[in-house]
Amino acid sequence: MSSKISPSDLAAAALDGVEVGAAEVLAEQGSRDVKARPPLTREGSVPQWTAPWRR
Repeated sequence: MSSKISPSDLAAAALDGVEVGAAEVLAEQGSRDVKARPPLTREGSVPQWTAPWRR
């Protein structure tokens, strides 16, 4: 587990986001890593099984 971000780093990231008009600010690296992952969808996360006799 990562350590917490300092309040001053969080404030700086938030102000940087406001300056550029960002709709979302991800101040911690862990948050950016999770956001960068492809989304899980029902179709993408569950294998599509077909009955052997229907192939």
